[in-house]
Amino acid sequence: MSASNATRGAVNQIKPTTRLELQNGKGSANVFNTFEDMGMQFLYPINWQLDADTDGRRTVVELRAPGDTFVFFLTFDENRPMPDHQIEEALEAVQSSHPHLYVYPRTQVIDGFPSVGYDVELFSLDLLVNVRIRSYQTPRRTVTIFAQWEDDDDDLNEKLVKAVLSTLNECDDLDADDNEPIHNSP
Repeated sequence: MSASNATRGAVNQIKPTTRLELQNGKGSANVFNTFEDMGMQFLYPINWQLDADTDGRRTVVELRAPGDTFVFFLTFDENRPMPDHQIEEALEAVQSSHPHLYVYPRTQVIDGFPSVGYDVELFSLDLLVNVRIRSYQTPRRTVTIFAQWEDDDDDLNEKLVKAVLSTLNECDDLDADDNEPIHNSP
């Protein structure tokens, strides 16, 4: 079942009044919409297209910038696969279409949880393409982030990734019954 309509409805109910200051060389600020659905919440630029699809206990949210120069995938998986497996799978997908790339292992705290991941640089049609892959586990789900954009020499896209990740958080409460030990899926 697709959650696209439900997600768009939830997003449209929240007014796009949040502002995060992002310097892009012109001193302008960017206005952000709020995504809040499926137990997760984050801000994203108001002019980006959002689509979400739910398949059982797994939801994939896709964000695209105008002109498709930037794509962001956020996966929320209540089956809780291991973050290491998620980032390796994402990296293999990138390597299958771009065998010559530069890979830098990274760790980062997102929503208060330690994440693992990679920063990747590759060339496509003589353009430098940046990829950020991150994954972490909460008591409820595994969150995997995949962001890819063309390098534009002004650091705005990197700032947008940091802005979205800095606002990413789990917004559903654990029930009393959910405080039992959680077993990771193999």
